[in-house]
Amino acid sequence: MELNNESSIAEADPDVRESIRVHLGQWDYIRIIHIILHGLAQVFGNLMLVGIVWYEEYGGMDQFKTVLNQLTGHMTLMMLIGKLV
Repeated sequence: MELNNESSIAEADPDVRESIRVHLGQWDYIRIIHIILHGLAQVFGNLMLVGIVWYEEYGGMDQFKTVLNQLTGHMTLMMLIGKLV
């Protein structure tokens, strides 16, 4: 059977379509725990990055702010923007 650009393997073979459906339908507790932990890590990780940027910008004593600390704050902000985009 020849496939054109608009068809896929799942359309060509019903057994493949059924195996994909069965595989995606099997949600075990490991996957659910992984999804929950991944979501929590994303939320708390981004909040920590915002905290680091805020501290480097406004917190601490000005005489202890070094170029390295300011660079860390800017790089952290770029990482946060990159994660959100």
